[in-house]
Amino acid sequence: MADYSIIEFIVYGGIAYLGVALLMVSVLLNPPTSRSLAGARSVFLSPSIICMGLLIFASGNITMEYKDTTQTTLNYDEALNTLVSNSTTTISETDKFILVDPVWTYVHMGFFMILIVYIFIQILQILLKPE
Repeated sequence: MADYSIIEFIVYGGIAYLGVALLMVSVLLNPPTSRSLAGARSVFLSPSIICMGLLIFASGNITMEYKDTTQTTLNYDEALNTLVSNSTTTISETDKFILVDPVWTYVHMGFFMILIVYIFIQILQILLKPE
């Protein structure tokens, strides 16, 4: 499972869901029953399929930002008034939100399968339907 930043998640989700929305609008307004433009419909939905496939394997952790903090610890010997040890620790923190992982995996897989079936039907129209 891959951890995505918020920017990656928005870009992948935008492309994927825009393709699903365009598919719904085109099927409802102008049902594709002819061979013309079947290839164009298949090509324009292929980025949505790729992005939906990436979202299938996304983990539930979406990272907002990374924060690195450095802590320096100085230990003094008060009797001798000298520095005994000096240590520096770097702590990496991430702000993230967590999605309900199994639910979104299945939702994205369902949309992915719908897009694959639609493109398969379009390819069959190209190959089998007379002009």
